[in-house]
Parts: sequence; structure tokens; C-alpha cells
Amino acid sequence: MIDKRHINTIIEIAGWIGVVLVLGSYFLLASGFIHSESWEYHVMILVGAAFVAIVSYRKRSFQPALLNFIFVALAVIALLRLSLQ
Repeated sequence: MIDKRHINTIIEIAGWIGVVLVLGSYFLLASGFIHSESWEYHVMILVGAAFVAIVSYRKRSFQPALLNFIFVALAVIALLRLSLQ
């Protein structure tokens, strides 16, 4: 069984991956490599924001947790809209 220390380490790494995904998606958007209507952009935001939200919630930092859960919801809506086109 995985002990609590390893779980905490895995969650911290996921949080940093989330930061890289959110910032990376914005960099790619601002640089013109992807556009705001691409599924890649919204998936990067969805996964990145979810990881950051989980870490924030576990650390009881509720403002960034709420902000990132809202980003997750918006990304899901955008992906559903893209899939219906």
C-alpha cells in the first residue's frame, strides 16, 4: 500500500504539472501556436486547473481552489460546445 508521504508527493507533483499546463496553454495561445477554439487548449486548461484545484483544496486554500474548479467547469463547457459543432 502507498503511504501518506508518497501520496502527498504525487499530489504535489500533479500540482506543478497543473501549473505548467495552465501557463503552457496560455503561452501557446498568446504565441499563436494554438487558438482559443482548439480542443488542445481547453484540455490543457481542464487538466491543469483540476490538478491545481486539488492541491489548493487539500491545503485548504479555498480561493484558488474555487477559481480553478470554475476554470475546469468552463473548460468542460467549451469542450462540449466544440464536440457539438
